[in-house]
Amino acid sequence: MMFGPEASGLETEDVARADAILTLPVNPGFASLNLANAAAIFCHAYAEVRQEGAIPAWFADQQDPPAPQAELEKLFAHLEEELDRGRFFHPPDKAPLMKRNLKAPLLRAHLTEQEVRTLRGVIKALTIGRGGRKNDQS
Repeated sequence: MMFGPEASGLETEDVARADAILTLPVNPGFASLNLANAAAIFCHAYAEVRQEGAIPAWFADQQDPPAPQAELEKLFAHLEEELDRGRFFHPPDKAPLMKRNLKAPLLRAHLTEQEVRTLRGVIKALTIGRGGRKNDQS
């Protein structure tokens, strides 16, 4: 669970890494809550949902739980490194946004460890032999 600073909320990078986003219906005239209130409301709502068994399937304990954050970070680093080598991030000033846009669907997919390994294998297969196909323009 992540909560942002009361004055500014979470950074875009933090929100992009979230598995889910919870928003609370508040009075539009007073659209922010202090951190303690937000955490208390979330914990109360979460406790009620747990008791009712209405937790999203991807959030509950499963046979194939989502990959740990560290494994996802390795996948992103691998993908970004190879895309950087292929000069995908152009123009350079748009690279941070492009990277966020690449990560967002992968994070929403709630990949398992096996799926992360498979994707890393795909990246490797697509990039291997890069030096051996100099005449190949495709």
